[in-house]
Amino acid sequence: LDVTGRNDWSSTLPLNNNSYFYPSATLSFIATEAFKINWGPISFLKFRGSAAMTASDDSPYQLDFTYNTGSFGGQLTSTLPTQVPPIQLKPQRQRSYEFGVDFGLWDKFNMDFTYYDIYSWDQILASPMAVSSGSSSARINTGVVTNKGIEAIMNYNVFQKPDSYLQIGLNFARNTNRIVDLGGADMYILSEVWGSNGPAIAVQEGEQYGTIYGWDYVYAEVNGVKRPVLNAEGTEYLKTNQRVPVGNCAPAVTGGINLKYSYKNLSLYALID
Repeated sequence: LDVTGRNDWSSTLPLNNNSYFYPSATLSFIATEAFKINWGPISFLKFRGSAAMTASDDSPYQLDFTYNTGSFGGQLTSTLPTQVPPIQLKPQRQRSYEFGVDFGLWDKFNMDFTYYDIYSWDQILASPMAVSSGSSSARINTGVVTNKGIEAIMNYNVFQKPDSYLQIGLNFARNTNRIVDLGGADMYILSEVWGSNGPAIAVQEGEQYGTIYGWDYVYAEVNGVKRPVLNAEGTEYLKTNQRVPVGNCAPAVTGGINLKYSYKNLSLYALID
């Protein structure tokens, strides 16, 4: 059992919120060492778990109005930033749980499997404002995001001799996330092409992070199959009146395979991700 505690003081946060503490604890149990019995083909078995909290601050030079310098017509210019200083900003926080098992078979195969659950809140975002107010955005704490996923690493020793060995490894990961709360906002634009006339990557409550929004056809279900709907004249397909989810930029799964061969003082590696 390992327990840690950490306290940070950040100069990028207001004085009343610039100190934050976050603890963590990890616990592991090696069954093959604790119980001296015949485990058969199982050469190693370990269970592990952890619980932790983390926090992070904001970018520097956000707390006060600072002039932006430039030039126009050969003359020096200075302008105020368009973002309201974050007077009440707090650190964004994250709580995570992780559980895993490591095991080996016949001293030839080993696998690490991990499940994690992460809850993030008080996200630091720039909230849009009416430009008529004199600023275009304000730095605030808002938003709740969850992440859940699994990770697996497998290694197999094809052969092992005193002067050489060959090992193959596989890794696999899958993460699912969800935007739980945006602090009352309908949508938060992260990036867009051609302004409101093109596609955008945005976050919306109930959707996954990295969702791509764009215009799509209007569909109707016919005999259990969704088909695009034609206009009354039958000349073109109907389109949505506003941007809707059309995809996601995050991969469904990630993985790779690696190969390692060693002979005396010579080693060769190969990797595909």
